[in-house]
Amino acid sequence: MQFIFNLTMEMATGAAIRLRWNRSGNSQGTIFIPEASAYLDHDYIILDTTTKTTIDTTEHNATRATFFRVKAKKNDITSEASNVVAM
Repeated sequence: MQFIFNLTMEMATGAAIRLRWNRSGNSQGTIFIPEASAYLDHDYIILDTTTKTTIDTTEHNATRATFFRVKAKKNDITSEASNVVAM
C-alpha cells in the first residue's frame, strides 16, 4: 500500500470544498478514505470512501480550522495518512 501524497484543497460549488490527491502508484480498486478533524493530530472522522482521487465535502467549520487527510486501503492493508491540509 503506497503512501498518499500531494493532498490539495480548492473551492468547489457553493459551500463545498474539493479535496484532491495523487493515486501515488496505488492500483485500481484501492479505496481512499478522506478524513476530517477540528484538531491536527487526533479525532479524525471518516467523511466517505471512494475509489476516485477527489471528493467534495461541506464538512468544515467557517469559524475554526478544519484539518483534512486521506488514507488508502486495499484488502486488509491501510496506508499511513497523507499530508494534512487545513481550511
